[in-house]
Amino acid sequence: MPETDNTISETDNAMTETDNVMLETDNAMTETDNAIPETDNAMTETDNAISETDNAMTETDNVMTETDNAMTETDNVMTETDNAISETDNVISETDNAMTETDQVMPETDNTISETDNAMTETDNVMLETDNAMTETDNAMPETDNAMTETDNTMSETDNAMSETDNAMTETDNAMTETDNAISETDNAISKLTTP
Repeated sequence: MPETDNTISETDNAMTETDNVMLETDNAMTETDNAIPETDNAMTETDNAISETDNAMTETDNVMTETDNAMTETDNVMTETDNAISETDNVISETDNAMTETDQVMPETDNTISETDNAMTETDNVMLETDNAMTETDNAMPETDNAMTETDNTMSETDNAMSETDNAMTETDNAMTETDNAISETDNAISKLTTP
């Protein structure tokens, strides 16, 4: 009977130890379950940050396209200005030739003066066209400046979104580490259960 009592006592102790291990296992599983929603939330936050980054990059692309269009418009205006200046130079050359002809051909002075007046009128018209082209260029430059400012702001927003993404990834890593620790603790508890 004493041996039987010892066996019963030993069995009770083993059962108690088993209960304790099972309780520890339950606690570890609960901790794991608690860590999983935190991990899910962190991943959701990461997905949201990535989406925000994508949107910011799309906005940046749109602004860059607008900037390219504005620069193209500026280039076109500058080309028009160059053409107007070239036309002005040609008219001035024509005017010089007419003046030379006036000096050399006195009998045709009256006709040449009339031709000179016409050439000067054409010069005035070309100069007016040049002024208009320069005005158009001046008007296009503020639009270009605004587009570049918008680009800078968008890039800043992109940087902020990337920073938020990095923070979310760090939080995710921490949650995954906590999950790994809980799983390891669970494995240890199970190992104790299966070890004779």
